Order: sequence, then C-alpha cells, then structure tokens
Amino acid sequence: MADVVRIAVRAALDHDPEREIETWRHDLERGAIDDPEETRARLRALERGEYSIAELHLSAELMQGSNGLTRRGDAVVSGCWFSRALGDENIRHARELVKEHLEDLRQDLAVRGLDVDIEELASLPIRVRLEDSLAMTLDRGF
Repeated sequence: MADVVRIAVRAALDHDPEREIETWRHDLERGAIDDPEETRARLRALERGEYSIAELHLSAELMQGSNGLTRRGDAVVSGCWFSRALGDENIRHARELVKEHLEDLRQDLAVRGLDVDIEELASLPIRVRLEDSLAMTLDRGF
C-alpha cells in the first residue's frame, strides 16, 4: 500500500489561452461579469504581457516502501491567471486553486486505482513547481 505524502503541481503555460480569453470576452458581452471595467483592464494588461494564462497539472506523490517516491495522477486546471507583478503570490494563488480542485484529483486517482479520501488530500502539503517557460514569462521585466 502506498502512502500519499503531498500534492505535486506543475504549473505550465496554458496550451490554449485563447479559450480562457474568449470565455471572459463572451461573459463581458452578455453582461455576466460583476465588474466589467476591471475585467476590461485585466484583458488589456494580458495583451501588454503583464499576465500569463497557465494550467496546473495536479498529481499525488506517494511513498511506496523500498520503491521510494512516485507520482500518480494528472488532473488539469486550466485558465489560471498569473501576474508578473505578484511574484510569489502566484504560488499562493496556485495553491488556492488546487484546494478548489481536490475532487478532480481524487477522481483522477480513483480512475488510476488509488482510492484517497478527500479529507486526506486536503490535509497534504502542496508543492508548486513552475515550468521554465512559465517562470521565464513571469520573470521578464516591464
């Protein structure tokens, strides 16, 4: 039996950022946004390169006896906005998004034959690693 020791998150540039942008634009057009001016400002900031749209790949890291640490699962959270101005706050934001999507990870693990209780997942530490392409995008100066 394997023990889940933490949640590992690989943050990467979203492979289809236009999907997220189009959703926001569509919501603006139909009046489904609480603060349209803030949303327009955010979309303009995205165009200026102040934001990057990322996707989070969630997996569970397991300790399997003498086999050591292994990783299982690949639940994906797409459409995550990361800001160049926020630095480490992006990691905090990613952790919050992970907590909102623990059920997705639990279901993905169940499909792979690993039954983990949602409360157990919620109690685990979360390690976020930015892929180089996302990290470089966020590190660029204004």
